Amino acid sequence: GVLDNSIAGLLIPGSRLGRVRFEDLPPALFYAGLTWLLHALDLARTTAWGLDELSGWWPLPLAFGCLAILFRRLNVPLFAALIALSGVGLLVVGSACGFFLLFESVFTLVLLGGPRISRMTEHAALVMTGLLVVLMYFITGSAAISVTFGLVLGMTILMPAEWAGNVRKARD
Repeated sequence: GVLDNSIAGLLIPGSRLGRVRFEDLPPALFYAGLTWLLHALDLARTTAWGLDELSGWWPLPLAFGCLAILFRRLNVPLFAALIALSGVGLLVVGSACGFFLLFESVFTLVLLGGPRISRMTEHAALVMTGLLVVLMYFITGSAAISVTFGLVLGMTILMPAEWAGNVRKARD
């Protein structure tokens, strides 16, 4: 019956849960759980944007981003953009956990996007990282800030692109 198929969908990896793939549930739950934990321990708050009055709203973009992860295979570019938008939303409301969703957005585009989107994302990640680090140096004049910014970009944009690219090549 219907219930048996739903239970099988939860227990058999690779099976479909309606329009949601079982494989997409663990990362969505992981990001949600990790973000909740870091906020509960007061380790995720950042005042970099000066929007302290919005800091209590972090669950909203988190929930939106995790839902987008669940449905990302329906339309990879659209849902990757929604995941990234949610990550930016988290950063704007003062949660450093927005970087998790930015990571997942790039990973999604490279791993699940078509060959052209995947290649373009990998190249764009490399070019964007380099250009933004140079731009940061010209804005701040500080090598230390630029290197730190480069490390954050590398972990948020470049690493997921390379990792997903390697997984995709191994899978193909």
